Amino acid sequence: MYVDMIRIPAPSLDGGTWLQSPPLSLDGFRGRPVCIDFWDYTSLPSLAGIPYLRQWHKRYQSFGTAFMGVHVPSYPFGGERENVEAAIQRLQIPYPVVIDDQGAIRKSFGIQSVPCRYIVDHAGFLRFYQIGDEDYENTELFLQQTLREMDSSLEMPGLLPPLRVEDRVGGFTLPSTAEIVVAESIGNPDDVEAGQEGTYEIPASLEDGQAYLSGRWERSERARVLSGEGGVRVIYKAAEVFLLAAHSSRAELEVRLDGQPVEKAAHGEDLSLAPGGEVRLVVDRPRPYQVLRHDGVERHDLEILAGAPGLEIYSIQFASRMPPL
Repeated sequence: MYVDMIRIPAPSLDGGTWLQSPPLSLDGFRGRPVCIDFWDYTSLPSLAGIPYLRQWHKRYQSFGTAFMGVHVPSYPFGGERENVEAAIQRLQIPYPVVIDDQGAIRKSFGIQSVPCRYIVDHAGFLRFYQIGDEDYENTELFLQQTLREMDSSLEMPGLLPPLRVEDRVGGFTLPSTAEIVVAESIGNPDDVEAGQEGTYEIPASLEDGQAYLSGRWERSERARVLSGEGGVRVIYKAAEVFLLAAHSSRAELEVRLDGQPVEKAAHGEDLSLAPGGEVRLVVDRPRPYQVLRHDGVERHDLEILAGAPGLEIYSIQFASRMPPL
């Protein structure tokens, strides 16, 4: 959804921790349009928009447009500087990012969810916002409009072609398994309260879209933390599978698909092959790890096994992204 707004003075960007730049103020950008991306590195829709932001930055910074990101953390670790810096490096984000760890910027802009993008015109007024990972064409059109308001003689490049099949006009995504937040719900019988531990076994019969634990796990407010050997198993339907996880130091997890080592064609970018032939996922810093990537939406049985304590699982996320164009 996007909205072409009436002229509203842009709120302040005060209250966060700036990366890749000294602290910035929108007053310092008078005379230039500004595109502000509210995002979170644990949010798959936020990550879907980053390639567009990178391309727009490359296209329009020479026309005077400024770009910046406001990182709105969904988890406490998302407010930690080193984690956001690692995400910025991994995603190759070239523009300044402010960590809104106290929520002051989000509140001043009235942000309810991410991703959300605002365009501020050369006079400092909010003129446009886009919610969600869609309508990229309209965002770029409005970027060009704000530049032409300053100089009608500017020759703009043609609009960026869609980077994914589903971003085309009339494009769509196929249904996939919903995100599983394991601190809130698992498929095992579970009466463990936050701060307590429970021992779990994988039952003989599994339902689709449920996470089943094995081993002994502590239930924290936002995650399940493994106390020894154990794992998680889920039957899903998706094109991509991400594990939002962390570890107290570093863990090498074994990954199996339909009871077998994952074939190379289905490896997500974070899988690797161990010398013994096992497929491994290395988890250390808290972030989404891409475990699996299929050609289309497929149904499979995924199992992730840990041989030592310390693994923290926050959620398992699924996407039905089509291959890039």
